[in-house]
Amino acid sequence: MHTTDDPAVLVVQGIKIDDATRTELGANLPDHEDAVTIPADVILRAARAIEAQA
Repeated sequence: MHTTDDPAVLVVQGIKIDDATRTELGANLPDHEDAVTIPADVILRAARAIEAQA
């Protein structure tokens, strides 16, 4: 997890999705966006860190 100048916005890094997953997402993934996979524990740790800052 990376922070930005806006505390409400986070930047995530992960493994790019494969072609099959991209096809499944179809129209839900606009051309100007991309998707990555992120382990659930990373999301949970990020949520806990954000909660602790509140």
